[in-house]
Amino acid sequence: MYEQLFSKPKMTEKLLGKPPFRYLHDIFTATMAKTGFGEGLFQGEDLNSKSFEDKNSKLDFLMKIITLT
Repeated sequence: MYEQLFSKPKMTEKLLGKPPFRYLHDIFTATMAKTGFGEGLFQGEDLNSKSFEDKNSKLDFLMKIITLT
């Protein structure tokens, strides 16, 4: 279903089986850019996957997405 929204990141069974944080971040930001879903939830550095350096900041990002959905 998501492959129709954007070309990157690619949806592969391997990555979807145990997705790394950056992959999840890229999927969410691409979905947000294409559909507007979750717009305003993240701003500034939160839109850059490289700004998440520690486990807690990554968990906070993921919890916001879980709460949204």
